[in-house]
Amino acid sequence: MTRFQPVLAVVAAASMLGALSTLPSTTAAAAADKRVAASTVVSRLVNAYPGVVEASGKDAVVVGGKTIKVDQGRSSSSFDERLNQADLVDQLSIPYSAGCPVSTPAENEDPGRLREEQFFTQMYGGSRKAVSKNLTTVDWFGQKLSVTTVNGVDKKLGEVQAELAKSQEFKKYLTPSAGTFNFRVIAGTKRLSVHSFGAAIDINTKYSDYWRWDGAGKAPQYKNRIPCEIAEVFERHGFIWGAKWYHYDTMHFEYRPELLSP
Repeated sequence: MTRFQPVLAVVAAASMLGALSTLPSTTAAAAADKRVAASTVVSRLVNAYPGVVEASGKDAVVVGGKTIKVDQGRSSSSFDERLNQADLVDQLSIPYSAGCPVSTPAENEDPGRLREEQFFTQMYGGSRKAVSKNLTTVDWFGQKLSVTTVNGVDKKLGEVQAELAKSQEFKKYLTPSAGTFNFRVIAGTKRLSVHSFGAAIDINTKYSDYWRWDGAGKAPQYKNRIPCEIAEVFERHGFIWGAKWYHYDTMHFEYRPELLSP
């Protein structure tokens, strides 16, 4: 079983019942949500993605030959609206707390879920064909996974695997992986998943929890069964963990070093 089977079932049920419109209100911003200065955003993105992202003055970056203003002046009253039209200032507006222990996130405290999609499509590719040109195979405890070479994500995931392999008690949580590259939208949305870029991995679903599995129309009831020491290893190599989201996805890790910058 992969997470996509139960997720598809939830989405299908929601569609038939019209329940998507009754999902819990997300008008409140996360408690830790903070506006970040444009110049700070530029600096953090350039430092996080060296050689791939360049500064264009104090308020824009150049990615894949395209200039993107970090603050696009979008005014959104609800968290859902921000999810669907985030700019790069939004992307860094909710601080990510690395390390252990893991506390239950406040409502809509989802560091990393706000993404400026154009930033990622310019960096990794905006189609299955474009992304596939940069994919390579990485060994994950004997399982072969497709991962992007952009930003050295393949090497960093290999380093995560080598470090985690030293602790046998973690293996049951890590394997089999539920997948890496899969060019698709996030369930229930029109936004591309970071899996689309080959820059994310899902670990064993047997010990994982995902907010959509709670059922359509229900507020997330936070739960996690994955040891946070596993996440500490991922974080050292630039990956953030979905268990640190209010809309939790405890099997999910994605390469987002800009959120782990000092």
